[in-house]
Amino acid sequence: MPACIVPLLTDAYQHEAIAAIACQLYDSQPDVRLWVSGHYYAALTHRDIQASITNTQAYTSLSACLDHWVETLRVPHTVWLVSDFNEPNYQASLQVASQCHSITPVFVDFTFDALCPTTGWQSVSRPNAPWFTTRMIHADSSDLRTRYKHSQSVNRSRLNHICQQLNLVPQWWV
Repeated sequence: MPACIVPLLTDAYQHEAIAAIACQLYDSQPDVRLWVSGHYYAALTHRDIQASITNTQAYTSLSACLDHWVETLRVPHTVWLVSDFNEPNYQASLQVASQCHSITPVFVDFTFDALCPTTGWQSVSRPNAPWFTTRMIHADSSDLRTRYKHSQSVNRSRLNHICQQLNLVPQWWV
């Protein structure tokens, strides 16, 4: 069965870390291919992998990415799904994918410092949002860090639960 790395890209902050993990998986698996946004690559170098992931358009949701992947890659594969699984509604899509493919979800655990360095006050807004929706946060706030750790814990628990239901074994990548 051919092997494939599928980075599930929904947010720009994920691309660099997911590219690094994809490179490590590429090094450990001979003849592995890379599926990015409907394109199936036989990457030759780490630079190819990073360029493919960096230059791709992010999906609106994990389920949209999984659905597109299942539609375009119909031949059964051994697959590593690389993501932070940071949303609740991907179970149905993962279940459909696991019926045809041998899947290993790879959970990327982003540290809070990687996402929000301790620089004091920062303005935060959504992309393409009006300026008046900008919020000020204090990056050194222990409350903010505690909430982030809790949300990551919820994401890990949700993935564990889904994997148990589908008989999948997740991997944790920090």
